[in-house]
Amino acid sequence: MSRLVIPIQFFDALKKCPPIYRLMWVEWLSSPDNLFNPKFSENLRYDNVPREKITECYAIGMRYFQEGIIFEQGEKPKEDKPDYKPVVKEIIDYLNLKAKTSYKSNSSTTIQLISGRIAEGFKKEDFLKVIDNKVSQWWGTEQQQYLRPITLFSKSKFESYLNQPTNGTRKKSNSNVEATRNAISQAKSKLFE
Repeated sequence: MSRLVIPIQFFDALKKCPPIYRLMWVEWLSSPDNLFNPKFSENLRYDNVPREKITECYAIGMRYFQEGIIFEQGEKPKEDKPDYKPVVKEIIDYLNLKAKTSYKSNSSTTIQLISGRIAEGFKKEDFLKVIDNKVSQWWGTEQQQYLRPITLFSKSKFESYLNQPTNGTRKKSNSNVEATRNAISQAKSKLFE
């Protein structure tokens, strides 16, 4: 069984053409064995379509076919996707330990979330840092319920959670605020003695 792989540029080009071009190519692609016969376009006839339009349509499609067309024999080989399950297990085990939860590392949603961030270039250590930061920020608060994979590892929030200041930095800034408040309080008390 042979299969025709068509470059995306072909379809992009057809979108810009009149609808009749698309209809002709759909018909032509249904029998790709004849498509590359040099006499193929000479034998084509369509009611109400001028000969030059048929030739033009065929030429446009063939121009995009010339670079990137592939014939494959047999079944398409499966792509070798990286196996993220071991790292997903490590990350979820760490989350369960730190947040005292019991999420499953074989959940398809969890695997998708973590493998998606890894595919974006994040490392296991980044996940552990997010878990540590959020557990220390949210533990014992209303936010504790959000110590879960869907919240921590979502595409929209993961990087911002990773780049948030850690509790140590936050305490330092809070201590600066406290020091300022104390200084203002002392200044007020001296003014009003």
